[in-house]
Amino acid sequence: MKTLLFPVLLLLGINEASAAPPKHYVEINNGFVTGQDYLDMAETQREAYAVGVIDGLLLAPLLGNAARWPAPCVTGMTSRQAAAMLTNELQQNPGAWHQSAHTSMYKAVLAACPR
Repeated sequence: MKTLLFPVLLLLGINEASAAPPKHYVEINNGFVTGQDYLDMAETQREAYAVGVIDGLLLAPLLGNAARWPAPCVTGMTSRQAAAMLTNELQQNPGAWHQSAHTSMYKAVLAACPR
């Protein structure tokens, strides 16, 4: 019985270790606007939303986030360009239309401004 107990305990320990959460976990909250909401907006509303999300990314360091990378890339960008980036991201990924649009904007900025 003792010889069987050790392998079982060893397997349980390995299983517990593999179930451990990742060392770096970031929780992203839902935003106010879904991708579909964004696509339903008028062009001027899309531009305002897109630059608002980018403004939020640029303020992230105030919250202790080291997200300074997009600043040089988006400096001088027009609101029309920002909206076009988000529109393109959503048009290329219709499976994301029900999700928060701010995550799609993040993906669009990441694609346009690699770290």
